[in-house]
Amino acid sequence: MRLERMRKVQAAEALAVEVDRRLPRAKAHAPKPADPLERSADPVLFTMAEGAGSFRPKLKIAAYEIAGTAASETRAVLRRLGIRRVFTDREVREAEDLAGACVGMLTAAILALEERADG
Repeated sequence: MRLERMRKVQAAEALAVEVDRRLPRAKAHAPKPADPLERSADPVLFTMAEGAGSFRPKLKIAAYEIAGTAASETRAVLRRLGIRRVFTDREVREAEDLAGACVGMLTAAILALEERADG
C-alpha cells in the first residue's frame, strides 16, 4: 500500500497541519511549551512513515512505539496550551483528536504485529 494512502499516515499529516497552524500563536504567547509542541509533532509523521516503510516487524513496532510516544506528548502539550488559554477548547480538541487517532491506530498496528509474531 502506498504510504500516503495509509489512514494512520493521513492522520499524522493532518496533525502536523493543525500544529503548524497553531505554532505561531503558541510561540508568541507561551514559548516554553511551544518548543516541545514543535519538537513532538514532526516525529509522529516521520517515525510513523519510517515504521510503515519497514518490512521487519521488530523495527516496525519500535518505530510505531516512538511515533505513539511523540503523539502522546503532542497531545499533552496541546492540553497544556489550552489550560493556559493560548488555544480555545475547540482548537485543542481538534488537534488532540488527531493525536489520539494516531495513538489508537499505532497501538492497533503494534498489537496486530505482535499477534502475528506470536501466532
